[in-house]
Amino acid sequence: MELYTGLQRLTITNSGLRSIQPRAFDKNPHLHYINLSGNRLTTLSWLLFKTLRLTELRRRRRRRRRRRRRRRRRRRRRRRRRRRRRRRRRRRRRRRRRRRRRRRRRRRRRRRRRRRRRRRRRRRRRRRRRRRRK
Repeated sequence: MELYTGLQRLTITNSGLRSIQPRAFDKNPHLHYINLSGNRLTTLSWLLFKTLRLTELRRRRRRRRRRRRRRRRRRRRRRRRRRRRRRRRRRRRRRRRRRRRRRRRRRRRRRRRRRRRRRRRRRRRRRRRRRRRK
C-alpha cells in the first residue's frame, strides 16, 4: 500500500484501489471514504488516511485563518397557487332500530374435518397477437 500525502492530493492506493478524489474530504468532513471504483477502503487504510488527513488539515489551519463571509438573505416572492375546491357529497345515514332477541344456548359438538389439499394445475394461456393493418 502506498500512501501519497500532499496539499493538493492525498490518495491511498490499495491493490486495485483507485485514487481518491483530492478535495472531497475538505468539502465533506463527514465523508468516510469515496468509492469511485467500487472498491472499499479497508479499515486500516482508512485509519491511516484519516490520521494523515487530520495532520494535514491542522497544518493548514495554523497557516491561515478563514474569514467569515456574511451572506445576504434574498427574499423570495411566493406565488400563490389557487386550489380548486372539490365539493363533497354528504351521505345521510339512516338509523336502524335494533330488536333484542333472546338467544338460546346450544351445546355443539365439534367435529374435526381433515382437509385434503388439492393441487391446482395452472394452465398457461397463450395470447395471440393480432396485427393491425394500416
